[in-house]
Amino acid sequence: MAQLKGKHLRASTLLEVIVAMVVILAVFTLAIGIYTNVTRSSPSFRQQYLRKISEDVIKESINSKNWKDEELVVDSVILKKQIKALDGYTDLVVIEVSASEYGKEACKIKRIVKKDQDAVE
Repeated sequence: MAQLKGKHLRASTLLEVIVAMVVILAVFTLAIGIYTNVTRSSPSFRQQYLRKISEDVIKESINSKNWKDEELVVDSVILKKQIKALDGYTDLVVIEVSASEYGKEACKIKRIVKKDQDAVE
């Protein structure tokens, strides 16, 4: 028959195991806290999408030289474009596009535009 070897294994005490578990718990708690702060503070996909379609409305107005107020509906989002003259400047206008979803304003973008040329920020 096989014989058992008489080696002794080193073992940790109960206190050392508990301390190690507390350290691991603290590290994971910090990691989860950082992750939730990053995901909460970054803009959602929907907000980025609304900003993009608002930017597209402004670009299309500049390219077609359309200086009229409009209200558009895109994917159940109401886009209100308002054109206002800039005080003191006859050749500049302010294009303001606000995106509303479910009756709540989700995005608002303003651009100062020269009537003859591209946008100025």
